[in-house]
Amino acid sequence: MISQAEFDDKAALPVGKLLCLAALGGLGISVSVALAYSWTAKLFSYPVKNLKELYIASFWVLAAGLLYPVVKNLGINPAASLRSLNVNKGRTLKLALKYFFLYLAILLSVLAVLFAVVILSDKTGASAQHTAFFFSNKGMDKDISYLNSVILLSPYRTFWYFISVCLLAPIVEEVFYRRLLFVGLRKKIPFAPSLIISSLIFGSMHSSLALATILGLYLGYVYEKEKNIFVNIALHSSINLLTSGIMMLLWHAKTILGA
Repeated sequence: MISQAEFDDKAALPVGKLLCLAALGGLGISVSVALAYSWTAKLFSYPVKNLKELYIASFWVLAAGLLYPVVKNLGINPAASLRSLNVNKGRTLKLALKYFFLYLAILLSVLAVLFAVVILSDKTGASAQHTAFFFSNKGMDKDISYLNSVILLSPYRTFWYFISVCLLAPIVEEVFYRRLLFVGLRKKIPFAPSLIISSLIFGSMHSSLALATILGLYLGYVYEKEKNIFVNIALHSSINLLTSGIMMLLWHAKTILGA
């Protein structure tokens, strides 16, 4: 594993200051965008709920705008980083694919175990109970229903949903949680506690705490190994796209099973 000293050359804000900035900035952006869309909806007599995906995309764009000066003040040059990405895009893509397929292999292994548990259940109703348990995550249920309602209602809303989930959110989250938060922790404490703390904070910002925390652990591990934020962004985007596809399949499965 990478030694703590190898993170000394990476600039980072003190963790307390970073979290305070995130809390105040996130609240300010959320309130501002919500008020703007509420006013727009009233002005044009348009339902606010139909602007939800555009609101979310706007939140991520403004969050990126808030992070930009923070990154610049740390001495990080985004333009130079992008030029470096252009030179090394082949290697970056290969690494992202490597870790994506590793994630996919782990996911399929877990699903195979769950499937085996259901198949091997006795005939006393345990199989149905296991199936119900598998679909019992309320946060996941909500996400699944929401995604499929968006897809069924409007291609316009679907477009903004995938822009947010597969492009904007991975950029902002990887810069904040891995490059700033994880590195800030890593400069002070060892790998394991840095990974756990940053992953728990990452997970707490999602509807499914357990699943998001596990993903945070994996993404943190990848950043520890590669120290390449672009690998993490590409990997995160791919995983979010995969997750969206799984959520759509689960919605159809629930419909068939009547869960």
